[in-house]
Amino acid sequence: MNKLTNVESQRVMAVLGDMLDRLNYLTYVPLKRDYHLIGRLHENGVSAVGDQVEQLWQLDDGYENMDANAARREDVLGKIKLAVRSICRHMRENPVVVTTFFGTTSASPADPGDEMMTLIRFLSELTDLMFSQLSKTVEDETSKRDSMENMYNRRKQAEDDLVQLRDKLSDMRKTKEDDISHLDIQLQKLKGELATINKATANELLLIQTQVKETLEKAYDQQSIEMQALLETYAQHEQLPPEEHDGPSRGRGRAAQGQVQNRSRSRVHDRKV
Repeated sequence: MNKLTNVESQRVMAVLGDMLDRLNYLTYVPLKRDYHLIGRLHENGVSAVGDQVEQLWQLDDGYENMDANAARREDVLGKIKLAVRSICRHMRENPVVVTTFFGTTSASPADPGDEMMTLIRFLSELTDLMFSQLSKTVEDETSKRDSMENMYNRRKQAEDDLVQLRDKLSDMRKTKEDDISHLDIQLQKLKGELATINKATANELLLIQTQVKETLEKAYDQQSIEMQALLETYAQHEQLPPEEHDGPSRGRGRAAQGQVQNRSRSRVHDRKV
């Protein structure tokens, strides 16, 4: 695999280098007729190249004067390409041809124009780029591919971990919400029970207060009745003759009055308790 890659790289580099050489050779071919150059080519024994250059000039003139929609336009363009390839091949294979073109003063390179120079520069940069890319070994490509695959796997693992964390966080949030809802229900239930207890306590306290009030009122009324009866008895006793007001009778009246008061106090105390 490595040998095959190197062979293919060399082939591509050879093609690109050949294209650059052709462009450089063509920059030394005069755009106008130069019979001095033709004569030098004949003198140096490369008359075939001189004939092809002269034919190229004729084809160029005919192509420029031909209408854009002429039927023979493509045919003439094909002949121009063949002539150019033949001239470039002779210049690449025969050093005499190159020396004749480069050494002829009148055949100094004419200005090829900005477009041609831009094309040559771009093609040269493309050649360098292709050489840099194709000169890499299979091991380099494999290492780079493994590195990219490793980065992809790490990214995929990170994305999976992120999804798991999101799911876990969602579950925890849901569980927390359920716990809060359950606690809120319990809180509301306890609040209801507390309100019921407070209401029952308030009612019971009100009932006790009412009962105490009624008991006190009854005790007070009973005491008032007994006091009234005692006062009436005392008044009747005071109306008796003096000789009937003996000591024992008066003592018994006072004792009876004390017993009535004690019974009243005891009854009120028992009802309060």
